[in-house]
Amino acid sequence: LLPLWAKPGVFMNGGLVLGPEGKELERHALGHLHLTVGGATVGSDAVAAGPDVVTAMVRFFEEARNAPLVERLGLLFFTPTHLLTVASVAANTAEYCRDQRVPLTTLSRDEVLDKREEMLLLLVLFPTHEAGGGAPLDYETVLRPWQERIKEAMEAAGILQCRTTAQDAPPGVGQGLKLTLQSAPWPEIDVNVAGVDKGTALARFLEAPSVKDYLGIDRESKVQPAKHVAVFGDAANDVPMFEAIGGERPGLRVAMPHATDASLNALANERGEVSEVLQRLSAARRAGAVRP
Repeated sequence: LLPLWAKPGVFMNGGLVLGPEGKELERHALGHLHLTVGGATVGSDAVAAGPDVVTAMVRFFEEARNAPLVERLGLLFFTPTHLLTVASVAANTAEYCRDQRVPLTTLSRDEVLDKREEMLLLLVLFPTHEAGGGAPLDYETVLRPWQERIKEAMEAAGILQCRTTAQDAPPGVGQGLKLTLQSAPWPEIDVNVAGVDKGTALARFLEAPSVKDYLGIDRESKVQPAKHVAVFGDAANDVPMFEAIGGERPGLRVAMPHATDASLNALANERGEVSEVLQRLSAARRAGAVRP
């Protein structure tokens, strides 16, 4: 993985937020989420006394791995430094990591579960082709309904009924799971702690005093996303920051050329590669224009 500690930013869909010099501002581990007992709904009165979410997910996929619904699916766990999987639930993980040009580490079940409090993002990876290397699978007619069925199965298993045991979680964070169904860069379901996404994490990031110092903004001033923020995205997990940052829509919302998510493209007001948009912005600034 890239040396995240070198630059401030929002990583893993907001699961990790770093300030200047790599100082950790937020970390939202899936291992801090525990299932509520007795099927209690998520809320202030629910008791998080069941297994943690990472253990529950591994158990769910292992126990059902021969069922048609899950037999071709894999689990990929993100920590700040590694991408991890377990051999029993590793379908599609090697192909995904090869496609993204990142290393994959396969550990034993116990070794992975020992790292559950380091896991900030989980991907449920779907196949891209029919079994045996057949024809490509269509997202809208095959993969998206499959993702919806997996979501329903997780709900039926009680995995979505969970809450955080972390004492320092920000308001609105940790009451369940956030699932993002994606077609790109791979057909997958992104699993994060509920209340964590790129929009909410970026809003808190821009309010951090150390970040304001880094950006040369007075600590008493407020960043205005409509005037000061540009966002770039190519997938469904980018939609939250296109919609709002601290209740305000960013002024520049750039969908990259390969973006196919309908919601993202509808929210965008520019389209292009990062480099070409930045070049247009630089040229516009030199010319005294606000927008390219």
